[in-house]
Amino acid sequence: MNIAFVILARTPGLKPIRNRLSRTTSKDFAEDFYLHSLEATADMAKEIARVNPDFKIYFALEEKEGLKASYWQGQEVLLQGDGGLGDKLDRLYKKLLKDHDAVFFMMPNTAQMAPNVLEFDLLNFLTSDYDYLLGKTDKGDFYLFGGSKPVSFTTWIDVPYNCAITFDELDRALSKSGTVLHISESFGILEKSDLQNFNHISSEELLDSQLKLRDLALNTTFQDRFM
Repeated sequence: MNIAFVILARTPGLKPIRNRLSRTTSKDFAEDFYLHSLEATADMAKEIARVNPDFKIYFALEEKEGLKASYWQGQEVLLQGDGGLGDKLDRLYKKLLKDHDAVFFMMPNTAQMAPNVLEFDLLNFLTSDYDYLLGKTDKGDFYLFGGSKPVSFTTWIDVPYNCAITFDELDRALSKSGTVLHISESFGILEKSDLQNFNHISSEELLDSQLKLRDLALNTTFQDRFM
């Protein structure tokens, strides 16, 4: 088989982070956390590809200028392109499905999952009769999508992304075209309080880069902005 594993990313250092995590911690921490998350997600994918050579790893970048950034040297990079997330996923999926038997999209915000758990879910899907795969976060979003069958443009763009009903809406839309496999749930990191979720995961099966991410999440001291 020929499998595309795509990590949706932005190039570290090109643009400042402005999100809920940066507002509830600090911009520097949010940038550092994203960098560690991206590295850990990439390491997870590379570990799976190391023992499953059918997997090819791509990084789909938000910014055109990132395609030539030294950070990505030696990596396969793609441009997400214009539009909302639905437009980008539709564009990337159609392009990659032409040359691959299955395509996976992963967000770099669920890097705390053990690689053997992720590998089991991926291989279980690839050896099943399911058409699509979805992994849910505790926020109601999705962290992983997989598919071996075409997805219509309207399916992608009619979904409200980055909110509490994203997973359910995408699942409902995909189910109209095929069968959907639900895999292990994970947790998202949107704000400072979410960092404590790292206390609830075992460190035994994690990679070094994941352990560094866990340490960053649990052992960073933040200044009280209201003192």
